[in-house]
Amino acid sequence: MDGVSQFFAAISDDAPIVRVTIIEALGSTPREAGAYILVAAGQSEDAPVLAGTIGGGALELEAIAHAREILSEEAGPWLRRVRDYPLGPRLGQCCGGFAKLLFEHITAQGRSFFFFEKNAPAFLVRDIDGQSPPIALNSAEDGVHLTGANLTGANLKGGTIKTGDKIEDGALPDGLAQALFSKASPIPKDLSQDLSKDLPSLSQDDPHQDLSMPAQALGPSVRPGGDGGFERPRLWRDEAGGKTYFIEPGPARPLPIFLYGAGHVGREIVRMAANLPVAISWVDTDAARFPQDLPENVTRLIAAAPAMAARYAPADGFHVVMTYSHAMDFEICHAVLARAEFRYLGLIGSMTKKARFLKRLRALGIGDDLLARMICPIGVGGLKGKEPGVIALSLLAEIFSRRTQMREGAKGVGSQDIKGVLCDA
Repeated sequence: MDGVSQFFAAISDDAPIVRVTIIEALGSTPREAGAYILVAAGQSEDAPVLAGTIGGGALELEAIAHAREILSEEAGPWLRRVRDYPLGPRLGQCCGGFAKLLFEHITAQGRSFFFFEKNAPAFLVRDIDGQSPPIALNSAEDGVHLTGANLTGANLKGGTIKTGDKIEDGALPDGLAQALFSKASPIPKDLSQDLSKDLPSLSQDDPHQDLSMPAQALGPSVRPGGDGGFERPRLWRDEAGGKTYFIEPGPARPLPIFLYGAGHVGREIVRMAANLPVAISWVDTDAARFPQDLPENVTRLIAAAPAMAARYAPADGFHVVMTYSHAMDFEICHAVLARAEFRYLGLIGSMTKKARFLKRLRALGIGDDLLARMICPIGVGGLKGKEPGVIALSLLAEIFSRRTQMREGAKGVGSQDIKGVLCDA
């Protein structure tokens, strides 16, 4: 159970909460824009129920104190307050940055705007100085639509629109829809794929076959585009209307990792990644090779031929190859490279193993541009060690450095750019 789930399990169904969100972060700050903390009254005055963090320290303590003040008032359902925190002069924090916080009072009825079990909106838009419900937006081929769980309507420029309706021109502040969405990148209606007809071919009558795979690891890597750079939360000013909106993208899809091999290193990777924003499809040949209990972000996939699982990875998937067989490793690498749609391909092994694989892959027609993207040895430079935990830590650090490159639009780097220091397990 994650922190937010634990939070709601600890409070009553009708308890109001305050969501404190960093809506602007300038200079050196403990957390980035979009980081938030949830505050609810506890059973005693001195013990509020909390989830999330905006960085701890004096900033978070002041934020919690003000959130508790709001909870003690008879606040309206969409009360919003904005407070500025110059961290150096006001709070005595040496980082010296500036944080703008949005405090939102959310009743039990309003939770559905923020906490979605599925079908989360592409964007959540709030007038930071108003007291109207958030506007949840999605896109489709014919335009921008209002969406979200249990929404009955939203007041947009004086008009009311119900869930699923197309937002006609003029319903949103001028330029907002164009800033949020581009025609080249609509949100797909369903990010999951039904693999029930295809997956049986993976294990060919294997009685232990597990047909389930995480939907978030299978969908196309499509995100809202637009002209306004809203991949991350930010403020947007409607100059004509004189209002400022906080634009918050929907939950990011977990990083899709296909992990081939349930050996000692694979188990350490899964253990360390249990609380990270990843969705791991863990592939091996037999159910007995997996531990009995798996984290919530891991799905077991049993396949007699693990290389066949590569076809089900999304185009921005991360492939980590570390099976008990070099021949099997080679088949997987060939399958990933032949498909030519991946963000990362890491192979556990030595430079000698890499050289042998490259020679054979080249003979099978894989071009040098793709071969340069196969990372072996794996892991970030400077972290040496053959212990499973060290290898796992180094690999995850490398993968998350790639995520940063994805967010910043950097090109993928080749094997010559990251010097792995880890040898065969």
